[in-house]
Amino acid sequence: MRYPARQSGIVLVIALIVLVAMTLAGIGLMRAVDTNTAVAGNLAFRQSAVQAADVALKRSLDWLKANSASNAMNSNNGAGYYAAEGAAIPTGPDGEELFEQFDWDNFAVHVGTDPTTGNRLDYVVERQCSTSGSVDASNAHCAFTEITSNSATCAGCSHLVGGVPPNVGVAQYRVTVRVLGPRNTVSYVQSNQY
Repeated sequence: MRYPARQSGIVLVIALIVLVAMTLAGIGLMRAVDTNTAVAGNLAFRQSAVQAADVALKRSLDWLKANSASNAMNSNNGAGYYAAEGAAIPTGPDGEELFEQFDWDNFAVHVGTDPTTGNRLDYVVERQCSTSGSVDASNAHCAFTEITSNSATCAGCSHLVGGVPPNVGVAQYRVTVRVLGPRNTVSYVQSNQY
């Protein structure tokens, strides 16, 4: 009578090694998919924040139009408007704006929170003058946008004029919008308006 040959178990060891390798490959694939999903989600949040910022920019433009003839434009009102550049958002030694150091909760205009996206909108308007006061003052050094009837010479051009506006000029304003989004995302959008 013959007895079967004894198995040494090498196939079992190889099968376990292959299973471990497949498990590690599956985990790696899951992580890659999760990372791609997170990146796509972040891009969607960013796009949503930029679109939401348009609402705040529109509100700030409406406010500027409503108050443009007022003497209130010559001084800081502490409620989202500052008559001098850098009076609201501080600048670092390298000229970079330090948005995080501004007290957005107390000194910006709160536009509202979009219920569908969860984006909270705040804005600040800074007139592009070196000092507060009248734009006609000799020390105001305001940035103006020239409005001319001859579009060939200077349609929409802007330049710094030492306190003396051009023939027909409008002071420039920089609007900074902060968008607080879901997942603790923060986006800043700036626009120059006149």
